[in-house]
Amino acid sequence: MAKDGRRLFAALFACALVALAFTSHAQAAPYFGVCYSWARSPEQLARDLDQMAAAGVLTVRRDASWGGSEPKAPDADGHHYDWRSTDDTAATLAAHGLTWYPILDYSAPWAATIPGDPMSAPRPETIGDYAAYAGAFAQRYGPNGAFWAEHPELPRLPVAAYELGNEPNAGMFWREQATAPEVYADEYVAARAAIKAVDRTTPVVSAGLLDANAMDPNVFLRRMIRRQPSLRRGIDAVGYHPYQMAYARMRYGIVRLRQTMNALRMGSAPIEITEIGMTTAWVPEAVRANAIGKLARALPADRKLNVSRFIPYEWASSHQGDDFGQYWGIMNADGTPTPTGTAYLSAIAARSRTKLASSRRKGRATAGGSARA
Repeated sequence: MAKDGRRLFAALFACALVALAFTSHAQAAPYFGVCYSWARSPEQLARDLDQMAAAGVLTVRRDASWGGSEPKAPDADGHHYDWRSTDDTAATLAAHGLTWYPILDYSAPWAATIPGDPMSAPRPETIGDYAAYAGAFAQRYGPNGAFWAEHPELPRLPVAAYELGNEPNAGMFWREQATAPEVYADEYVAARAAIKAVDRTTPVVSAGLLDANAMDPNVFLRRMIRRQPSLRRGIDAVGYHPYQMAYARMRYGIVRLRQTMNALRMGSAPIEITEIGMTTAWVPEAVRANAIGKLARALPADRKLNVSRFIPYEWASSHQGDDFGQYWGIMNADGTPTPTGTAYLSAIAARSRTKLASSRRKGRATAGGSARA
């Protein structure tokens, strides 16, 4: 990496740290995040998480699979959860000052329509079991979660949201596409009710809908509402994954989804972009950097679109070999930023400066009013 690039990266970190000194975690965490696969050595993991925290990327999206926490079906004594993996995720993130954005995803193999296949839909009679898992998860990692009581040595950083599933409009993650919107709507309603029974404040986000090689997200959402009309007001946020290889097409997808939500009388619900990105196996790095940086700067201020979360996929990859999946990362494997990473972190730093300036103006106005009183 060139010296100028290293200097810019260091400057961005310094700027973010100054801003964070004046901004609470709760204020800084909600908007920007990142997806993170975790496939790193312990040393790389610690480095990556420290870099995220220093740069103001305080929300990390990562799986909390149902099957991983409940590998066996409930018996006469009820549900039996194994929280070891999710405890490790929560503890690791909290130790670095990061908030988990969990994806409560896929079917437990014993609950799936296709036996043993977690990517198939849950059987109708097991939707209640998924809801029970969602409620139990909230009891453990939400604001009053048992996990935090058991670990007073950790910063108390409850989950940022509960995302219920991943890309159910894509056959890769939900095999039975013919009935996917209807079954997913039933699942969301049941799981949201279970979560709200123990955590009324944290958003319950519908699964990110894929906008590429999948059922049209707008069609999927319309069918969800037709199945469960209560979702017009009973959905906290709509998840969306605008995977397009051009800025204009990404923005068009967001605009179109908002238009659909307005037509469905869901205008007050925000859109949560829980994955977004481009692979440089298909587009030049300059194109990707421009698109991600431009969206990250513009969307927070666009009240009409009402996007409440921006989470790129993903933090780091090798950028080597024939696998196009190794070309999504906004950071290189050695921890240096790609131009896209620099553009994204610059947008975060700029928003931190804006919020800091606004906070100072409000503080001076309050102080002035008190002095005149």
